[in-house]
Amino acid sequence: MRDTFLAALTAQAAIDERIVLLTGDLGFKVLDPFREQFPDRFVNVGVAEANLAGISAGLAKEGLRPVMYSIGNFPSMRCLEQIRLNICYHDVPVVIVSVGAGFSYGALGVSHHATDDLGAMRALPHLTVVTPSDLDEVTRLAPAVFEHAHPVYLRLDKSAAPSYPDIACALDSWRVVRPGTDVAILAHGGVRAEAEVAADMLATQGVFARVVSCVALTDISPSMVATTLQGCRAAVTVEEHVIAGGLGSLVAEVIAEQQLPTRLVRMGLHARFAHEVGSQEHLRTTYGLDAPAIVEVVASTVREQRAKA
Repeated sequence: MRDTFLAALTAQAAIDERIVLLTGDLGFKVLDPFREQFPDRFVNVGVAEANLAGISAGLAKEGLRPVMYSIGNFPSMRCLEQIRLNICYHDVPVVIVSVGAGFSYGALGVSHHATDDLGAMRALPHLTVVTPSDLDEVTRLAPAVFEHAHPVYLRLDKSAAPSYPDIACALDSWRVVRPGTDVAILAHGGVRAEAEVAADMLATQGVFARVVSCVALTDISPSMVATTLQGCRAAVTVEEHVIAGGLGSLVAEVIAEQQLPTRLVRMGLHARFAHEVGSQEHLRTTYGLDAPAIVEVVASTVREQRAKA
């Protein structure tokens, strides 16, 4: 997703001179094409994420379109106060890019895991949170992100799910990428690929799962969520994030407030840090977020609902 986003960013910068890319002393090889093409619009602020957010806010106030880029939870948790006060309070169009969502940097340990960022980002007024699952979503959402009138938090995974270019994609809606009526599996980020593998496995058991790509975690209407869940008596959310504050919390809020007749099960980290280290795939298996784990949870939930019918 990173390379796809940077290609889209470079292409947009060629036609929009307001775009400025700022980084916190990383990403030089992948950022070199942008820096070489637009040397006057590339800023390395050093290992100083608070300054990264503050400078970005100032540039936005002057009419530019800054993109602040860093990895994992560095562009969110390290400078949360500056994002809150400098960017969101002033409602300036800064694009905050987190490359390495969830367990993408799993081998580097909890300091590099972005598994609790969404709870903080979703709570900030004016901030649009976008979590693509595949390369096509990154490409198609990028122009809207760069033109958005408000701050954006763009959470990019190292892994990617299959692309569906024929299905509509927008900053304020979800995408049903696979039909089904027994249960809705809702996911964001590359882990959606595990949900799709799980859907194939479930079909062999006579369980037909609707798979939903939840690209937006803010700016969505309760009616859109209700429509997405319509016809399914159960829903399972899957995310590389603690279950508090992320997609599972959003869906729970809508189900409760709209009084929807939908049984919800949330899959994610249960109020814990990931103390294991290893590849993203290894950590998904370790913490019960791979396809077999999804199959087990979904099948159990569907059996429960069928027993009540």
